[in-house]
Amino acid sequence: MKLKLKDKTYDINVSDWGESIKVVIDDKEYFFVPGPRGKLIPKKETESNYKEELVKTKFQAKEIKSPLTGEVSRVFIRPGDKVNQHQVLLSIFSMKMENEIISPRAAVIEEIKTKQGAKVESGQILIKLK
Repeated sequence: MKLKLKDKTYDINVSDWGESIKVVIDDKEYFFVPGPRGKLIPKKETESNYKEELVKTKFQAKEIKSPLTGEVSRVFIRPGDKVNQHQVLLSIFSMKMENEIISPRAAVIEEIKTKQGAKVESGQILIKLK
C-alpha cells in the first residue's frame, strides 16, 4: 500500500505476527502489540530478538497451552503418539465455536493434561511434547 503525506510517498505493509503486528515502512520494520481502545503500542524488542523468540516458541515448544477459555470437546491423540506439524491434537468449544489446537512442530506426545469434557482456562497447559 502507498501512503502520501504532504509531498512524500511511503510504501507500507502491515501483517499479523500472532500476538504482534508487523508494519514495514520503506523497508524498515516496526513491531506493535494491540493496546486499549484499538491503539497500537510499540514492541520494545528488536526485530531480530522477536524473530528468534518466534522461532524458539514455535519450533522448540515443549508445552501447548490453551489460547482461550472453554471446554475440551474432542481429543485426537494419546500419550506416545507421533504427530506432525499442523496436525489437529484436540478441539475446544468456546464462544459457540469449535477451535482446533494444532501441533506447532513434529513431536511425540509426552503427556495430555486435560480430557474430553474438561473446562480449560486461557494459558493452561494442555499437552506436553517430547
